[in-house]
Amino acid sequence: MWKVCKKSCHVCEDGGSCSLGYYGADCSPCHGRCKEGDCDKAEDTECPQGCPEKKRGIHCTENCSSACLNSCDRWNEECHECEKGKYGPHCNKICDRCDDQGCNTEGYCIEGCVPGWSGDMCNIKVSDCNKCLNKNCSSSGFCLDGCMDTFWGNDCNRDCKPGCSQTICDQKTEYCLLGCVDQHYGPDCSQRCSKHCKRDPKTNRRNCYQSSGDCLWSCQRGWYLKNCTMKCNTNCVNNACKLEDGKCKKGCKLGWFGSHCDRHCGNCSNDACNRDTGACSNGCKPGYYGEKCMKECSNHCNGSTCDQSSGTCLNGCKPGYYGEKCMEKCSDHCNGSTCDRDTGACLNGCKHGYYGEKCMEECSDHCNGSTCDQSSGTCLNGCKPGYYGEKCMEKCSDHCNGSTCDQSSGTCLNGCKPGYYGENAW
Repeated sequence: MWKVCKKSCHVCEDGGSCSLGYYGADCSPCHGRCKEGDCDKAEDTECPQGCPEKKRGIHCTENCSSACLNSCDRWNEECHECEKGKYGPHCNKICDRCDDQGCNTEGYCIEGCVPGWSGDMCNIKVSDCNKCLNKNCSSSGFCLDGCMDTFWGNDCNRDCKPGCSQTICDQKTEYCLLGCVDQHYGPDCSQRCSKHCKRDPKTNRRNCYQSSGDCLWSCQRGWYLKNCTMKCNTNCVNNACKLEDGKCKKGCKLGWFGSHCDRHCGNCSNDACNRDTGACSNGCKPGYYGEKCMKECSNHCNGSTCDQSSGTCLNGCKPGYYGEKCMEKCSDHCNGSTCDRDTGACLNGCKHGYYGEKCMEECSDHCNGSTCDQSSGTCLNGCKPGYYGEKCMEKCSDHCNGSTCDQSSGTCLNGCKPGYYGENAW
């Protein structure tokens, strides 16, 4: 039996609860919020039958994405279906390259692609078929009957090299099918013959073999190898060299030697040397010696001239030097710093305090006046007190009275100190 609730304008059941289609303390209507108008009678919570179209959330009060077609998942907002041309969980990705049938929720085109595109998702751009023979190509752009002349590649979208005769090449390899135009070579005729090939006497063109690039009519003067890419050494006479290895045909210009004339003659007189060995033909320039005149005469030769074979100074040595090549220095203790050219013996004796042939020995410090015989080193003025012997190198006994002794024998001249005896008081 129906009765009017205390709360105005709402239908209640016995006991004060809301009728089907109403909820909450005020028995608000479920209609328009929950699917089929049914909701929890007691609480303002879930709609047990779900949300109406384009609504979601615990209370079915939030809107689905505008890209969803009709409805979406109540809890994660993922669309159940997308508008045409869109895909993805939230229908926010575009598949505008599919044909009129559009794509599924994963983006794969249902039927096919609009012209110019291919692939399951129609995301691969293909060329048009204009360069395909008979304009026949697959949806992926592969030319099914091959390419029109002057094009190559699977999609015939690449140009044959301009060096191909009639610009025709193989569809797969790009190799020229009719050979090369003049002055080109290689499988695709992309390389040019050397500009140093001799010109064809008939066509006046620099042609070469199309397989190797070797010049048809040999090389211009000054170049070698079959393809004429290496330059002859400019030191070759007339700039002429052998085609196969670049060796100079007519010898070398003055001052050079070797098979390729790439080695400089030494300090040869008139710059002339043997073509093969480099030996100087007319001797050396002043101041040099050796077979190739590469060695310098000693700076200590008089006139800086020397024998061109041995390097021996021809005019003797400058003062202060000796030896065949004047490389040895006279002793600093020679008087006047001059010595014998051959032996180095001091010619004018020794400076004070030195003796010996080359004045390299010092007189004893115990010689009176530090002077000695310049040949033997014998002290000329006797010994200082306390020493004896020819060179005054022997010491008198400490037990001699007055520490003096005979300078020849060492005998104590004034006898012995108390407690000692003998000639030398030892």
